[in-house]
Amino acid sequence: FLLLPALLLTHLRYGKILEPLRFRRIDPLQLLVVLAGVLALQQVLQGYMLMQEAIPVPAALERILMPIKQMMEAMLRILLTVNSFGEFLLVLVMVAVVPAVSEEILFRGLVQGDLERWIGGWKSARVAGGVFGRYHLNPLILDPLLWIGLAFGLIASPSRNILLAVSATLLNNAPAVV
Repeated sequence: FLLLPALLLTHLRYGKILEPLRFRRIDPLQLLVVLAGVLALQQVLQGYMLMQEAIPVPAALERILMPIKQMMEAMLRILLTVNSFGEFLLVLVMVAVVPAVSEEILFRGLVQGDLERWIGGWKSARVAGGVFGRYHLNPLILDPLLWIGLAFGLIASPSRNILLAVSATLLNNAPAVV
């Protein structure tokens, strides 16, 4: 639902796909820095989420948020429960690999790539990160998603390489499956 429209729009707009989406070989040193940065960001955001959980919420808001939280937890439990190594690999591909490729092609490749031509790298990373965070439709983790979207945008912009952002997203998503 994300990948094919993004590829089609890129092809219609530019007549080609790989060059506008900024597919380039990955420099191993850049990849190492990105992976270390993602691991550090995950720790910071986990701490943020713990602090957020400690903030008292008014009862009226709690009645709204609790069913959403329970629904999201139940959905993840169903999605991530596996009974064999084959199921594990399938879930890993569906939850980590497919979203990493699809989301980065759409948000960092198409959206941010086009915005960079109009408003520059930093601003385009902020806008694309905002769209990315809101796209997930999860008010309980909106702030971390916005920060992750911004971080991935800041990876893609100066490197001019979407594969670094794909690697970052894969590393961010894969631990949920494991």
